[in-house]
Amino acid sequence: MTFIMKQRNLHKNGFLFKKGDEVDGVFLICTGEFQILLKTPNVSKTSKFPTLIYSKIGQGEIIGLSDIVSDALIREHTVQ
Repeated sequence: MTFIMKQRNLHKNGFLFKKGDEVDGVFLICTGEFQILLKTPNVSKTSKFPTLIYSKIGQGEIIGLSDIVSDALIREHTVQ
C-alpha cells in the first residue's frame, strides 16, 4: 500500500467529494469546516429541504476512512 499526501484547497461551499465519486483516498481537515450531506428520499422538487446535513467535521478530523476500510469503490456521501 502506498500513501501520498497532497494539499487541497477549496473555496467556501466547495465540494470535497460528491456521492457517487470514485474513492481515491482519505482527507485530513487542516482548517475550516465541512458538512456531510444526505439527499432525502422521495422529496419533490418544490421541497425546501431536499438535502439534510448529516454531520459536521472540522480541523483535525479525518473524512473518507470508512470508504477505504470497507473497500468501497464509490463515495456514499457528499461532503461540502
